[in-house]
Amino acid sequence: MQRSTQRLQTERRWSGTAIDSDLLFDTTRNLTARGEATTGLFAVALVREGTSLGWPEPWRDLLRSLREHPVADVRDAAFDISMEAV
Repeated sequence: MQRSTQRLQTERRWSGTAIDSDLLFDTTRNLTARGEATTGLFAVALVREGTSLGWPEPWRDLLRSLREHPVADVRDAAFDISMEAV
């Protein structure tokens, strides 16, 4: 999972192609809602995009929901993400 998201981020940097933040948000929200470990961890990796967006409120809410995920590993990974501006 980690490798997949790292690859997506690397390819995005190299291609210079902007990711549609609305599409990314919807995808992340849908993955979060499934309540599963794998999809939850993938959602955590994707929610990190909130940093580059300045953590708008919908992204903050999404991270907060991941911090309440039913799977402990997902919650722990979500708590490792800071919402402070970089």
